[in-house]
Amino acid sequence: MTKKKDTITPSQAVAEYQKAGFGSISTQTIVVWIQNKTIVGRKVGGRWHVDKDKFQLFLEENKL
Repeated sequence: MTKKKDTITPSQAVAEYQKAGFGSISTQTIVVWIQNKTIVGRKVGGRWHVDKDKFQLFLEENKL
């Protein structure tokens, strides 16, 4: 049995990004990052989903 990955919406990713102290970005930036493979995500049923664990890792790796 495969484990379902936890995902968050681009709006939730923006909130996490701001909460981590990185400042303000748009949900469109999150979508562009998914498309450019900067962060892990996918489009399912017309909606974007961000891999929650990998996004948290992205935030940790990019802290100054």
